[in-house]
Amino acid sequence: MLEVTERKSKGAFYTPREIVHFMCQESLINYLHNAFNDHRDYTSDKKNIIITKSDIEDYIHHGHFAIENNFFLNNDNETINNQYQLPESIRNNAEVIDKKLSNILICDPAIGSGAFPVGLLHELVNAQLVLKPYFGLKYLKEKFHQFGFDENENINESRYVYRLKRHIIQESIYGVDIDASAIDIARLRLWLSLVVDEDDLEPIETLPNLDYKIVCGNSLIGMPEEIFWNLQVLEEIETLKPLFYDETDEKKKKELRKKISSKIKELLDEAENFSGYKIDFDFKLHFSEVWHKKGGFDIVIGNPPYGLLNKKQNQNFAITVNSEHLDYFKTSKKFESAKGGIINVFRLFITQSGILLNDNGIFAEIFPLAYTGDVTSKNIREHNLKNFSIIGIEAFPERDNESKRVFKHAKMSVAILFFTNKNKPTDEFYLRIHSDKYIDYSNDKVLLTKSDITKLDPNYFTIPVLSKSDLQILRKVYFNQKRISEVTNCYTGEIDLSLDKKYLQESSKFSTLLKGAIIGRYEIRLKMSQGEIMYLDSEEYLQNNKGSRSTHYKFDRIGMQGITGVNEKMRLKMTLIPKGVFLANSVNYILMPEGLYQNKLALLQLNSELHNYIFKLTSTNSNVNGYEVNNLPIIINSVHKDIVNIVVDYMLFITKINTNQNNILQYKFFDSLASAITYELYFPEEFKKANKEILINLINLSPIYDIMTDEEKLAVIQSEFERLYDDRHPVKFAIETLDSIEEIRIIKETLK
Repeated sequence: MLEVTERKSKGAFYTPREIVHFMCQESLINYLHNAFNDHRDYTSDKKNIIITKSDIEDYIHHGHFAIENNFFLNNDNETINNQYQLPESIRNNAEVIDKKLSNILICDPAIGSGAFPVGLLHELVNAQLVLKPYFGLKYLKEKFHQFGFDENENINESRYVYRLKRHIIQESIYGVDIDASAIDIARLRLWLSLVVDEDDLEPIETLPNLDYKIVCGNSLIGMPEEIFWNLQVLEEIETLKPLFYDETDEKKKKELRKKISSKIKELLDEAENFSGYKIDFDFKLHFSEVWHKKGGFDIVIGNPPYGLLNKKQNQNFAITVNSEHLDYFKTSKKFESAKGGIINVFRLFITQSGILLNDNGIFAEIFPLAYTGDVTSKNIREHNLKNFSIIGIEAFPERDNESKRVFKHAKMSVAILFFTNKNKPTDEFYLRIHSDKYIDYSNDKVLLTKSDITKLDPNYFTIPVLSKSDLQILRKVYFNQKRISEVTNCYTGEIDLSLDKKYLQESSKFSTLLKGAIIGRYEIRLKMSQGEIMYLDSEEYLQNNKGSRSTHYKFDRIGMQGITGVNEKMRLKMTLIPKGVFLANSVNYILMPEGLYQNKLALLQLNSELHNYIFKLTSTNSNVNGYEVNNLPIIINSVHKDIVNIVVDYMLFITKINTNQNNILQYKFFDSLASAITYELYFPEEFKKANKEILINLINLSPIYDIMTDEEKLAVIQSEFERLYDDRHPVKFAIETLDSIEEIRIIKETLK
């Protein structure tokens, strides 16, 4: 086994046994569900065989109890109380199911130490042994013949199990890995799995040959699609392979191996000369029989490596590749869906794995949870949604707690994705969230549709990791509402602190430059939490920079911190940026088309609990990315605009003075009021039904004006605070009891 540091350099992490077990079982369930719901299998009376998914799940999850029952019955000759019995549809169709399992073709394209093939071997053996008591005599004889038993041979159970395992290994399991030592381990584990539980194997039986089944090579770099194959050499390989597998004489076997390897090398050399890059493996060449039999694999399963592809090893989770292969990944049409930012190798494996599936094939792989929401995974999400039927996603968000996260040595949230090449009757799929590294079957499965994804995020196809109630809230919030991207855009600050360093100054006689750390909710902090306040030689900067963003300083805009803690309750921290102020690239900003009025309405919403809740559900990292902000809902016009302006003015002023404990109490109250107003803007019917309407009780709210002194403004705010904060006032009562509205209770609970 590889050391931790070596595995990290290869982007490889051992998959916990429980996860392997779950993925193997679910893959078989989905494979059988596809097989018996395609209207091509028939009973003897020509009726369609339809086996429900729940029966298949029962069979795969609990079928081993039937084996245990049979064992006790055979040994004790007693009836077992409450004994498990297979579903009737499984018992009645045992032979047809067994044929499907006997003919299955499985591949792990990054096999590593072989955890998934060994796991599937175990599941297939169990699944087929469970069916054996329900075989007819004729079919059982066919099985004996298939396993190479002589007609008069004495067949004990141990020998039968050995031959069953050998058949599965020899006929069903394929794998590839770039690491030769991993291939050695995977082959050894499969061989050991044959004999580890057997007591009586005298005489010793031959082990299955895995030379052209478990192969060392780069599973991402294959023969160019446009190359003309030497058909004569291909036919010779096809002829030699069966002879090689059947040959028992070691000397002759060695000669056949040499011939096959030589001819494969001949074709690979031709491909290298044609393409200009190294090719040591090709699926349709090495595993050609798979495409002859089924046009691809029934199941592609695994834990592909994760890491950014680089020419040099220069960071955590970076994988070194040569320049020819890196150029190939960047330019190949085959991997178009894997592109986005610096290529992460797990996206290449998702793309390749999808290509390897046959028409009914099942995909099952585990990789970073960033797949669901990161902008760099946008292409692969869109590709999968358009080209495959998503079955489900198991999400494991925990990354910080070493004892709870899936991969102990990788600080990373992960997801398991299942999809099929087969069209489903609906585009519905499930998402289930787990709080630690174990599968919790009792957790709710949230049912999503492709329509949900495109409505919630039509630009990046983010798959939100959420509960059923969260989904219902998002559907309500986004219904008939615009997104920020439909109104304006979220930009990055115009001053790059590295590239524009020559324009930075320390003297306050120059223009003000704001960094992200100076921006809070409704405030520009006078004291920096990180570093010193900076200034900009704007005259020189503007002479040398004529881009579209170089004029944005002339307008009022909404600025926000570009990086916030992922566990903070309120990650969206925004305030109004006055005209004439420049922004560093650690600040994102929005320009509303109708100026200050729309800025204040947008600011109220974006600083609210509701929008922080939405952001918490859809953001996947510590950055407050522009594309994530662009996808937030926004109300751009409201009959309550005057009330909104007044409340925002209160908040901006209170954070500006913030001189005593009373100001803090006022801030908390008006901040809660701002969030409550946002809730009412998005859930007006719920507020009316619950008799919690707030806006109607704010009609007489007193404004503050720029011409007022600070003392006059403070007096107005103090007066309104005392009026509204009275226990008898309906506004205070509504704010304090908002969680009686179910949607708001859920939101507040999520933000805790």
